[in-house]
Amino acid sequence: MEFEDALLSGPGSSLNSSTFRVMDPLSQRMMGLRTDHTLQIGRIASARLGDLPRPLRLSYAGPVIAVDAGSKDGPRQKTQVGVELIGSMDVSSDAEVIKLAATALKALGIKDVSVDLLLPTLVPALAKDAGLNADKQKALHNALDRKDEGAVKGLGSESVFDTAAVLLRAGGSPANALAALDKLKLENGAAADRDRLKKTLDLLGKDFPAAITVDLVETRCFEYQTGLSFALYSKNAEDVLCRGGRYRTQSDEPSTGFTFYIETLARLLP
Repeated sequence: MEFEDALLSGPGSSLNSSTFRVMDPLSQRMMGLRTDHTLQIGRIASARLGDLPRPLRLSYAGPVIAVDAGSKDGPRQKTQVGVELIGSMDVSSDAEVIKLAATALKALGIKDVSVDLLLPTLVPALAKDAGLNADKQKALHNALDRKDEGAVKGLGSESVFDTAAVLLRAGGSPANALAALDKLKLENGAAADRDRLKKTLDLLGKDFPAAITVDLVETRCFEYQTGLSFALYSKNAEDVLCRGGRYRTQSDEPSTGFTFYIETLARLLP
């Protein structure tokens, strides 16, 4: 538990709606219960481990509690286990944590694992370059979350909506996604996202221990991610096994990492 002005500052603001709060009777200040480890680990790395050389590789395990249990009768307190790689923007860091997550699942004996590579900042970058106002950006975000191509195209005549529809159709195999990206004239942040995806796929290589898919428009559950992100699944589980990706700590260090969802993993263990 922490005071909310520390817990929810900077990138932590994205966790505002999922955080339980209580009032501290002494200070009359609001406090929040941890709903995710990642940003707390980032603050620890900056405040207590700031003098250590980067990149800094840390692991953690512990409970979190969220307002939304994910299902009507699901537990709100869960266990997170994860890894953070702090202080590097190099694309090799992205490939390292993705490989580590997939290799760990393989070592646990979990079968039929796939990783979905995501670019949650791609469409927001395109919308910013196109000068869309906040209302249209929100409408586009909602339409893409529903995977509703008709709604995307119906938002207006701006070319960004046609581009978003192309990206929506381009999900699936890496070859299909890269072919679609190469046909688009991307600039600034969108071009950087495309290039990082390409380089990461190259580094993962043919011996990667899981199937790979790509989703170019997904943003749900990746609210504080600042670049290439990913989720791992198994054909034998309905829920996601792992989420991770690029973010910046509250002291603005570039970082990436992942979190395992232990309750889901436990049901799959041989």
